[in-house]
Amino acid sequence: MLAMIGDTVFEINKTSFQKFSEEFEYTYNDHNKVRNFTHQTPIGQYKQSFSLSGRLILRPNNSLESIENDAKLKVPMVLAFLNGKCYWVIVKKISKQKERFLNTGEHLVEDFTIELERYFYDPI
Repeated sequence: MLAMIGDTVFEINKTSFQKFSEEFEYTYNDHNKVRNFTHQTPIGQYKQSFSLSGRLILRPNNSLESIENDAKLKVPMVLAFLNGKCYWVIVKKISKQKERFLNTGEHLVEDFTIELERYFYDPI
């Protein structure tokens, strides 16, 4: 297992991804001071986002269907990795590109990108 999003498992020999990126974004508020110096005050919580990209070759046409259905519900899902790290995430965007079609209309190759954002649960 490489990773798991909700019920979808990404594995080396089955549904897998080739690229994984992680991004952190920190926000600050700029305050202008005398002599054009600025002072930055941190505001809010940081944002953490993830992106998975891959190519599915000769895989069923519904390999990513579980993620798509959960994303339509707009509910947080668990992103888990083999090393034990887990995050609550929400799906921000799913992009798919299909190519090499058969006479039946099924495709042989599907490129995908899944963009996720970390969901910080605050029970208060």
